[in-house]
Amino acid sequence: MSQDFHGDVGQVAAGNIINRGGNTHLELNIHGNNYGSITVGSGSGGNERGRQIYQWSVPELQEALARYRAQWWSGFRGYWLNIPCLLMLTLLFAMAGSLFAGVLPIRDPQSMWTVIVPCMLVLLGLSYWLTRIRRIESRVMAESQAAVDVIRTELRKRR
Repeated sequence: MSQDFHGDVGQVAAGNIINRGGNTHLELNIHGNNYGSITVGSGSGGNERGRQIYQWSVPELQEALARYRAQWWSGFRGYWLNIPCLLMLTLLFAMAGSLFAGVLPIRDPQSMWTVIVPCMLVLLGLSYWLTRIRRIESRVMAESQAAVDVIRTELRKRR
């Protein structure tokens, strides 16, 4: 079946687009500063992303629930167990241990800054790094939790 296109689409397609009863896919390469493709139609192609959650089967919902729970736990581990957090804990425990062992030279007020200032600068840098990591991991956890809530709600509706 052949379709007639009028206007700008007809100039681009030049009448050579044939619809074979399925989804028609028109890809237009744009030259210059803009690169990409333009898809005409729904673009779903029959995949899982094109369907609404109420159209999924129970095994699909359970599989997605397991995937989002695993993603949430991955975000939780990334939130608490990361390099800056472990370095900060190591530094704090080392300072506390050396303080109780009497190794730190903080008895003399004149030399206390040689220990405190470098430790504070290191902690400042590590806390900035930790904040950047935790911001991303908390977003991952929030999005995963929202998806888990939606899937649990849909599974509850089907009981």
